[in-house]
Amino acid sequence: MQRWRIAVLFLLFGVCGAAFAQQQAVEAKDEPHHRPKFVNDVVRVLDVEVLPGEATQYHTHSLDYPYVMLSTSLLKNDIPGKPQADLNITAGLVGYYRASQGAYTHRFTNADSKPFRAIGIELLTSSPLGNGAAPLAESAAVKKVLDNERVRGYRLTLAPGETIGPLTLPGRSVRIAQSAGVIEQSVNDGAAFTASLDVAQFEWRETAATAVLKNIGATTMELVEFEFK
Repeated sequence: MQRWRIAVLFLLFGVCGAAFAQQQAVEAKDEPHHRPKFVNDVVRVLDVEVLPGEATQYHTHSLDYPYVMLSTSLLKNDIPGKPQADLNITAGLVGYYRASQGAYTHRFTNADSKPFRAIGIELLTSSPLGNGAAPLAESAAVKKVLDNERVRGYRLTLAPGETIGPLTLPGRSVRIAQSAGVIEQSVNDGAAFTASLDVAQFEWRETAATAVLKNIGATTMELVEFEFK
């Protein structure tokens, strides 16, 4: 009888523990490792960084959410009520979470020896966000990596000294630096400016612009462009 009671207590503790964890989950924007870096009426950009050995709190993704992984990392993923799973993340992976799938609650631990880094973009409204721009023409330097009902994503790859464009970059879009480097951008009116970019640095673009991009650094540059439809 005593053993039966202990077994029941352990079972109840496990069920209650999972329920408690789920009840205590915060929205992704409120999880300390998911730092809101930009917000307006249509998007919230989250900069996610987890150091080796650190774990996030349980948190919930409940909005449409394109993202790019900026590090190659091993994560331990915990979903309430399910066994822990390994996630092998590859730098440059572009993905998308659909809110219509239902809220996704989890926490994860960085089991790697290097920091984990990602940029995610919460879409704050279900209304169309963009201006119906035509897709960018693909080339060796411009590759489409995501295309669904709400977002197009492109990876721009520029070797040292390489130039691409002119590209008409649509309004209501975000550019993210997947790698560090130095880029020169010439825009519609002929004005040019130089930017030294770090990994995870991003730029919100409200209106369309036609630009020529040149890698004036010593290493290959990779940028991810998310265009909202």
